[in-house]
Amino acid sequence: MEEKPARILIWGAGAFFRVLLPVFRERERKGEIRVVGVVDRQQPEDIAAVGYPYIPPGAVPELEFDYLQILSSRHRREILDEYMKLPGSNLDKVVGNLYPEISIHSWKRLTAARPTIFTLSCWGGYVCYYLGMECLSPFKNLWLHEKDYMRFLQDPCGYLAEEPVPERMHGAISRWDRESYPVLRLGDIFLHCNHSGSMEEAIADWRRRRAKINWDFIVAVMQTSDPGTEKEFGRMEGVHRKLCIVPYPTEEPFSVTVPMEHGAADVYEWANVSAFPYRNPFDMGSVFFGERRENEYYDPHIQF
Repeated sequence: MEEKPARILIWGAGAFFRVLLPVFRERERKGEIRVVGVVDRQQPEDIAAVGYPYIPPGAVPELEFDYLQILSSRHRREILDEYMKLPGSNLDKVVGNLYPEISIHSWKRLTAARPTIFTLSCWGGYVCYYLGMECLSPFKNLWLHEKDYMRFLQDPCGYLAEEPVPERMHGAISRWDRESYPVLRLGDIFLHCNHSGSMEEAIADWRRRRAKINWDFIVAVMQTSDPGTEKEFGRMEGVHRKLCIVPYPTEEPFSVTVPMEHGAADVYEWANVSAFPYRNPFDMGSVFFGERRENEYYDPHIQF
């Protein structure tokens, strides 16, 4: 029996809607989905111009649809809150994914796995943000030096059993850092909490996020420009799911090549950009399961 196209209701007609419109068109042509309408408060003319029905928010309870796809990163929370206040709302229908290469089926597979991402930068936090899923890792809004991260991966359980200790306040290193941010010591490694305003905030965030770890699905992600570090990372036995982002051609099965973008301040900023929709040369839905597929929608020139 042929499977019917999933009925999709889109909420949000801003930048992501305009960029992702060809993707929805393509999936409609393939018979994978059918867009039943677009919800927005301000742009009914733009929606009608592309051939989709405009749906005011108050009319959503009258519609029949399988999934509600929120096409906004900045306003995702308020859109979700508004939807959940409507009669008949169902959180299981909500899709927050903004990656064009990830189908609803792949997104549901990924979110059902509830991955915890161990990373030495903000990469994991960005990925969870654009997937619209909760970040289940303490490695969010902080960074580590490569050597400290490699030490951590040798004994993640041991380091996570340690309590963070205030080390010092550090001056900003990049344009993304606070003017002064706390550094915490975890055993013999250091956590640069460059988005925290105080020691107390950094420690509280670490403890709260540490409690969310899903030990059944750990993914270790790192970026490096050193082939020796890449190979050492591959030999790590403590974590079975690995992804290493490098700026050079590589044959390692656990690695992907991301071209170094002009203007990137350092290896952290360069790799973090690869977590943005369209800016990742690899299929974001595949890397969590040990697969390495190219992203057919890769376009480093798209900005949001």
